[in-house]
Amino acid sequence: MTTSSFLARISDEWVQAALANRRLFGDGPPQWEGLPSSLLALEERMARIKLFRKHKAHRLARKLTACSEGDPCFSGACPVCARALQRHFVSEAYPLLQPANDFVTVSLVPNIPFSFGTLSQLPILNFSESMAKRLLRSRIEFCVGGIDFSFNESRRDDFSPHWSPHIWLLTDKFNRACWETRLRRHFRHSQTIPRPVKIQAWDGDLAAIGYSLKYQFSRRISTVGLRLKDTRACKATTYDRLRSHERFELYSYLDKIGLGSRIFLIGVETDHPPHLTISDEK
Repeated sequence: MTTSSFLARISDEWVQAALANRRLFGDGPPQWEGLPSSLLALEERMARIKLFRKHKAHRLARKLTACSEGDPCFSGACPVCARALQRHFVSEAYPLLQPANDFVTVSLVPNIPFSFGTLSQLPILNFSESMAKRLLRSRIEFCVGGIDFSFNESRRDDFSPHWSPHIWLLTDKFNRACWETRLRRHFRHSQTIPRPVKIQAWDGDLAAIGYSLKYQFSRRISTVGLRLKDTRACKATTYDRLRSHERFELYSYLDKIGLGSRIFLIGVETDHPPHLTISDEK
């Protein structure tokens, strides 16, 4: 078993075939709680165009301005294209994840921070390969998910502010006792990342699949809270909107890496755009 044979690649052709379906840009199925409407996606695109103009990124501003259903821009920074691909991904992934009670959601946060201004140095393909190797070593040979980003900071100055790339995926519970133990060995907790591995049951809600490719991002702020039972201090996390310069850095990076690079698949075939099928080797 090799990483390259199990980690699927999403080609530009695959993305283009997916977004040829104009219905993805509307408000029909699939739908789930928390999915922004098509109108909100258009409004967010206008906000990003203004942001790019503010930062003198006129090429990106023009790219998103010219985007339309009939002629999408395919930019990773475009919320309209990202929303359409997210909806397609949910439609394709859901049949692979049945029956739903056989699967769990898994959040994985590696300890590889990138300080502000250095996100462009993250090689997204190498990152995916590295994460896939950890999963395969943990005996996880099938998963459907995506790469997410947050900007993390601490109110107590426990760590320096940084970008945190991480993985959100769904995988089957077969032999979980074995793979979970191994997985936790490959993702060690630290002061910066107290919970690098989080596993939860899945009830079949489409939102869990859609979360893999969410296109709205936030700042995670570590604070100190109080336990309800004994009032002892404990770490807590609050969320806030990214600042202008942080949004600009992230959106510029997303445009650079492209829409398909955030999709994370192991044991899944992508040979027939724009469809997903379970690998015969799984």
